[in-house]
Amino acid sequence: MKKILLAIFVSMLFITNNVMAMESKSNIVEGINDNLNNTVEENVLISQTVKYFKTTASNNSSMLYSLGKSTYYTEEITKEEYDNSNYSTQSTSIETTYKKLTTTISQKGSYYHYDVQLNWKNMPKVRSYDIISLSFYESVTPFNISFRQKYCESISSCTTETNYTQHLESDGVSAIFKLPSSTTINSLSSNLSFDVRKTTSATVLKQRLVGDYAHATSSVSLATAKKHSLSLSGISLDSSISSNYDTINEAIVNWSGSW
Repeated sequence: MKKILLAIFVSMLFITNNVMAMESKSNIVEGINDNLNNTVEENVLISQTVKYFKTTASNNSSMLYSLGKSTYYTEEITKEEYDNSNYSTQSTSIETTYKKLTTTISQKGSYYHYDVQLNWKNMPKVRSYDIISLSFYESVTPFNISFRQKYCESISSCTTETNYTQHLESDGVSAIFKLPSSTTINSLSSNLSFDVRKTTSATVLKQRLVGDYAHATSSVSLATAKKHSLSLSGISLDSSISSNYDTINEAIVNWSGSW
């Protein structure tokens, strides 16, 4: 009888230990999940501006000059025109390219995140040093600055490059980078982003973010591309290089609140 009672006691002890171990393991997993949830901060979209552009380039300059336009002529277009554009058939004397510029402010925990992206709908013929930039009020300062350029030759063959030269001013950041030379690319985008913190102890009531892009229309050196400055008007090219670039209207985002 004592042996039977002892066996029952040992069995109950074994079951209890297993249950406690399972509960302990469950608590550990829940703790890990809680830690992950607490440490991962997702960007929350605050405001975004998207602009669309059409650029016409002529090998025969007289064609555009007769219309009072330069050899490279860029105009802002609607989303519908951008979406419906047909660039599969190009004239031998006139090249038309389409691009989209997106500027975004999002919130990231106690900071804000600034982002600008340029997407080419069809690939430009000239591949040299381009410039992408973000300008902002001096009440904030950037950190965690990141640049990436992504291009694809097919759905399964994409490359991301992070090589660039940084140009930093008190109210702006630009990235100077070379476009890929491959002629088989069918997708191309460039992105500049960073987090910002306040430079003042006072409450920030407004934020302004200006995204801009300048495309080199002829072969230029890195030293040449560096000849620019930044302001809330976007990229300002030195007069000595302005004829080497095609510029577009800025994509501007404004934010009002309390930070």
